[in-house]
Amino acid sequence: AIDQTTVTPSTCFLDPVWLQQVGGARADNVLAYFERSPFYETGEGLEFALERSRNPRCLAISKRRKKATGDGFDVEAYFYVLDGTIYQCPTIDALATSRLRKAGNYLTKAFGEMRAECDRLDEARRAFVEAPALASEKTPAPRSRAELESRGWLNPPRDDEDLKL
Repeated sequence: AIDQTTVTPSTCFLDPVWLQQVGGARADNVLAYFERSPFYETGEGLEFALERSRNPRCLAISKRRKKATGDGFDVEAYFYVLDGTIYQCPTIDALATSRLRKAGNYLTKAFGEMRAECDRLDEARRAFVEAPALASEKTPAPRSRAELESRGWLNPPRDDEDLKL
């Protein structure tokens, strides 16, 4: 086995020569294969057990320690063997951190896009507000309905039009 200090969250183990000699990792030999990996260690009350698996290509192994009271085990880690490669399952902390970081990246991107859209809308609003102000400097504001109609700004309904919406 490889020194335990070399194990990182991205460590995986594959021994193609051993797998070829025994015909691949199977439920009946996966624990012997696991003993060759850097994940294997010994200690008082420590054991590795094959978990139930419905898929022969993916086998699960638990690292568990016997409780001091002697009644049962505490699981410390899970591993899986997928097509002969052994991986350590991430901890719930690592999984949650990864998911939160990913969600944070999506939120940062969304807020950036929203800010750009707000800036665009703000520019359009300013142009809309400033345009009548510029026009009012050239043309005096209308003072009556008749003046609005004569400029084409207000078109009263014709007598023959239906007033219902």
